[in-house]
Amino acid sequence: MTEWLRPLSLQKRFGVALTESLNMESSLPDWVGFLIWAGWWMNKRSSENERAVLVLLLPTRICCPAFCCLGALLRSIEKKATILSWNQFVELPAGSKVCLRYPDPRSRLRKIAVEGIICEEGSKAERKIKILSKNKRFNELIQSVLQARFDDYEITTVPPPSCQLDKKLSNIIMFYKSIMKDFKAASVFSWSRECLLVTRLAGWKNEVENVNVSVQGASEKHYSYGLQDLLMPSHDLNAEYSGTFLSTPKADILNYINSPLAILNGPEAIKSWDRIKSSNVIMLLDHLEYDETIENFLALLSDARSNRIVDLPEGIPENPPSGVEMVLFDLG
Repeated sequence: MTEWLRPLSLQKRFGVALTESLNMESSLPDWVGFLIWAGWWMNKRSSENERAVLVLLLPTRICCPAFCCLGALLRSIEKKATILSWNQFVELPAGSKVCLRYPDPRSRLRKIAVEGIICEEGSKAERKIKILSKNKRFNELIQSVLQARFDDYEITTVPPPSCQLDKKLSNIIMFYKSIMKDFKAASVFSWSRECLLVTRLAGWKNEVENVNVSVQGASEKHYSYGLQDLLMPSHDLNAEYSGTFLSTPKADILNYINSPLAILNGPEAIKSWDRIKSSNVIMLLDHLEYDETIENFLALLSDARSNRIVDLPEGIPENPPSGVEMVLFDLG
């Protein structure tokens, strides 16, 4: 695994390849690992009540914003504490509405997702949930949840997906579960515009639609996932489970949308900087796009930055990959 991914909570390496490639890479190129780390780290910084801008000068921007978005979503999974612990569960008052996922007794690979209400009766070692279902066979059934078997359940306040959407998400969940430690599906179900990507939509789609991410499973078999699917992109504010929110540079929606991290892809996107609400921002440029306008803009950021020392995670390389230049502006 590339050294750039050492700070992430990953348990398995993965690779990338074009759809038409016969052989999936078993490891990531260093520049891909760096971009994933950049998205992860800048999303991680969003919890530190500081604003920062990371400017990356690249040999090319092709596919780069997508890998930054993937890193941001990996960090969102780490910090989404949506699964209730036993102590949190027993502290909920009777009548609280919860969502429950538990193993299907007919299939060890499938979980049943239902909604319910916490019942009055219960004890320190057991609580009961009244199931709410459109299916008359299951509606108002009482599900007992024992402290001793609590790890068999995923209980959250996040509504479960519809059956149709759950099936659509199954491959996405399988990918994140295979590479991340202590992964819980509810962290994906709770996504709501975790990352804002400002870019030319048509160009972005053309870049990523033929890119796959692969994970090695049992018996040396590789499982392939579309990069675009893993980012769960949307440009609809009402979309469920939107991981990456897409916007054009001139869209009015930038005046009020807020995400933990914004990625501005190219000079036109950077012009929308003054309308970005996100606490942290990544700006992507290729070397040919660095002109006098960009130089003057970066000078303004330099004048506004604080004098604090920014600590980078331990274990990463001292310098970015060859051909990449990185400048961080801590704006306080």
